[in-house]
Amino acid sequence: MHKVLSTSLRISIALLLLVCCGAGENTKLDSILDMQDFVQDWKQSKQFTLDVANAMPAEFYNFKPSPDEMTFGEQMAHIAGGNVFRLHQITGIQPPFGFDPSKPAATDKRSVLKMLDLSFDYVIVVLAKITSEQLNTSNVPLPSVEFA
Repeated sequence: MHKVLSTSLRISIALLLLVCCGAGENTKLDSILDMQDFVQDWKQSKQFTLDVANAMPAEFYNFKPSPDEMTFGEQMAHIAGGNVFRLHQITGIQPPFGFDPSKPAATDKRSVLKMLDLSFDYVIVVLAKITSEQLNTSNVPLPSVEFA
């Protein structure tokens, strides 16, 4: 069962990351998508993410495919935290909950579902208020990523 869960979990997380990370990357008001379409994409991402998070049984939120990876609950909390952290950095608009990337967030199913819901709602509301100057600002430090 763990082998099947591991494979389906990896596929779900990979798809989730593609949707969430790709939706927010390098977006400008003068891009191919207009803001209304972009907000709609975030609404779809919210639904998809919540569907994935709801589908995972609570007892598997601490499931970890390998020792070096995050648990499912940690990954979902990471997505919620990333949503509010980056948009707050860009806009200064107060998020619905505090998030400090250096501190562990709650990773139980109930807490994660609440954080995900609040974080996506925050992004959807904030996107309507974001200015082209804020989107074009390059002073937000991005983390460096090294691949082995």
